[in-house]
Amino acid sequence: MNTIIKVAMVLCFLVSTLPSISQNETKKWYFGGYAGLDFMTSPPTVLTGSMSTQNNCVSMADAAGNLMFYSNGTTIWNQNHQIMANGTGLAGNLSTTVQGEVLVVKKPGSNTLYYVFTADYVGPNYYRYSIIDMSLAAGMGSVTTKNALLWNTSPNFDGSRMAAVKHCNGVDYWITCHAQFTTEYHSFLLSSAGINTVAVMSNVGDAQSGFGAIRFSPNGKKIALATYPTSAVTGSINIHDFDNSTGQVSTNFIRIINGTVAPLGMEFSPDGTKLYSTGVIGNPSNSLTVFQWDLCSGNELAINNSIIPLIATSTYTGGAPIFYYMQIGPDGKLYICLSNNGNQLVVVNQPNLLGTACGYSLQSQVQAPGTSIGRSLPNFPASFFRNLQASLESTVICQHVQFNLPSHSQTTNGCSSTNYPLIATHWNFGDIASATNTSNISNPIHYYNSLGSYTVQLILQYNCTSDTIYKVISIINANPTFSIGGRTTICKGETSTLTATGSSSTYSWSTGATTPSVILTNTNSTNFTVVATGSNNCTTSKVVPFTVNKCLGYSEFQDQLIINIYPNPVKESLKIETNTPVTFTIFNNTGQLLMQKDNLGNGQEINLSELASGLYFVRLSTNKWSQIKPIIKE
Repeated sequence: MNTIIKVAMVLCFLVSTLPSISQNETKKWYFGGYAGLDFMTSPPTVLTGSMSTQNNCVSMADAAGNLMFYSNGTTIWNQNHQIMANGTGLAGNLSTTVQGEVLVVKKPGSNTLYYVFTADYVGPNYYRYSIIDMSLAAGMGSVTTKNALLWNTSPNFDGSRMAAVKHCNGVDYWITCHAQFTTEYHSFLLSSAGINTVAVMSNVGDAQSGFGAIRFSPNGKKIALATYPTSAVTGSINIHDFDNSTGQVSTNFIRIINGTVAPLGMEFSPDGTKLYSTGVIGNPSNSLTVFQWDLCSGNELAINNSIIPLIATSTYTGGAPIFYYMQIGPDGKLYICLSNNGNQLVVVNQPNLLGTACGYSLQSQVQAPGTSIGRSLPNFPASFFRNLQASLESTVICQHVQFNLPSHSQTTNGCSSTNYPLIATHWNFGDIASATNTSNISNPIHYYNSLGSYTVQLILQYNCTSDTIYKVISIINANPTFSIGGRTTICKGETSTLTATGSSSTYSWSTGATTPSVILTNTNSTNFTVVATGSNNCTTSKVVPFTVNKCLGYSEFQDQLIINIYPNPVKESLKIETNTPVTFTIFNNTGQLLMQKDNLGNGQEINLSELASGLYFVRLSTNKWSQIKPIIKE
């Protein structure tokens, strides 16, 4: 076997067997002033917790969606909303307005250990980590390691921020940090061996300071850093390529700068094709709107020009809105803090879609009375939200369905940079009775034999990850069924009548006929097509092979002599093909001479319609040759 093929097969196997990411771990949110949401229901159920924080927070559920703990970076509360054993004194900071100063990641290979990463906005704690063991304290958890040093960024620490994403192997995580006044990114690998405190360093992009978010695209392909403007720097967003095999942040980046936009909160769409940011128009003291950029629009200039302000402040009824940080939810929607309106979140319902089609909604997620949402939502590893709401495309035409890859996975749409190169596709049409229930081509067509609903599965395999997307297809209009009757094999010179019968309303033949029956007098074999149309305008087509035989009664090829007579049996006329004149004589089965014709040439016909049905004998002869053969008259 070719070595390249072997490697490809191994790669596909590894990708297909990577453990899946359970979004249930992100379905309990606690944030702000005692606020919470339970995404195990749709819409999410409002919760109330014990934590009060204006800024950074994390929360974590188990694989079944049950709350385990939540934290503001200094204190950890357990599932009973009580302070966890040894859960105080973590080295976070409650005063910061930088998104990403606390982060929780489950240790790969463990069911009980969780790393809580913290950053101190003003020092001297810098970047540190603590470890929770959920097997302790009767399942309530206990902090076993507290405030171990991860990275000392002194003296330039102000503006710290962290984000996490899956490694290319689908198991480990990268924890990537950045600090003020530097161009340094530090990526730390968390694996089953624990956290590697020797970072992969990337010295790239613009020197950043001030407030702002750091975010990974859910597919791990991009990392973005937002800087809110200060007297020292201009507000901007750097979007870098990220190699989640090595942890390296690329020197290749796009800079988004707009004189009227001061970015603060930021998030990628689940499919990686859009970037959202809260920002301001005019006075940069408040964040007054939400912007969207189309990362598929082309080069840096095109992406900058694709900016769309989504929320008009004039439509806001609670005074000038102040938007802070944002987070994709496990339902694939984008949630945004609206901090000057107490207990309400902005929701972008379909963040994968362009412009106003994304369906933003002001004041659409209301929290319980007595709570406030603060400025930040729980910070999760971006990989949890990869391709939520991504949809395969389909066109249902009666019982035929044309399937197409999701737009974000197609390299022809100018958006290949938002995902890894697609190396394989596998479709399962959910039609278990079909012999063609699966396909590996990009954009297949499938015929469903029966009406009903089918769950279609598409697996997209990339060079270091895979996506599985589902869609329910409903087949409600049946294609007509019909059959073709009549002789489809004739002898040359004969005619045949073919008739279509079935459930259709009309028929259309490739001969031009639009009647159920068609009379064929072909002299050569060919294929006919008939299209049946039902009362619901559904169509079914069939190809009818039509064979015309010479039905030879006799063939002779010798000494450059060629003689054919046909058909046999014969109804009316015998035809002669010859390259020399011949004499034709016919006898009955008693030897009585019935007919003789001399000097017959090629293409001549002999009318036998007056003869009764039965067995006869034909003699063909030239001046040098003679043969007698039997023939049947029908």
